[in-house]
Amino acid sequence: TQGQVYTDYGGQVGGSVANDLTRLTATAGQALGSLAMYPAMDSVRQAAPMVMAFLKMALIICMPFVLVLGKL
Repeated sequence: TQGQVYTDYGGQVGGSVANDLTRLTATAGQALGSLAMYPAMDSVRQAAPMVMAFLKMALIICMPFVLVLGKL
């Protein structure tokens, strides 16, 4: 029985009402999820330069110790 395991490509070829409802539910879930995601990503975007500044500061502070301890 060739072709009986996967009868279509996930609702792309022979769509059904169940596939349409699933797709509609997924779209609604993504829309609700994006309402919380966009403000969170905006706060991450605003905090990224501060995190980068702290990493650069740590590198500058640690560099003399690395150079001194590397000669031992």
